[in-house]
Amino acid sequence: MLNLSNEYAVYLYSGKVDMRKGIDGLCGVVRSGIGISPFRSKCIFVFGGRNPRAKKVLIREYNRFELVSIRLDEGRFIEPVTEDGCSAGQISWTDFTLLTEASVKGEIKVKYIGNEAVG
Repeated sequence: MLNLSNEYAVYLYSGKVDMRKGIDGLCGVVRSGIGISPFRSKCIFVFGGRNPRAKKVLIREYNRFELVSIRLDEGRFIEPVTEDGCSAGQISWTDFTLLTEASVKGEIKVKYIGNEAVG
């Protein structure tokens, strides 16, 4: 059972990924696109594809991965707009919640935190 909290490090890949990818394919995106090991425990990786109503969330626990697909019935997820033009990086828990639970119109600025931004 998932019990996510703000103790997880959250990473956003703002590029488009093939939403047919499973755990192994998304781990490859983490390695090449975000530039970190997907085996870090207590990490969450957020991905989007061409469909603005769908997201995939890869969760790394201590010894396992979990993959969650989220699809809205109506509306679309907020499209992240980054200030620095980076394609991936660590984001805050608040931004993660906003990106995966909210469906609003307009732009929401997402700021990468720490040294984890990838150009």
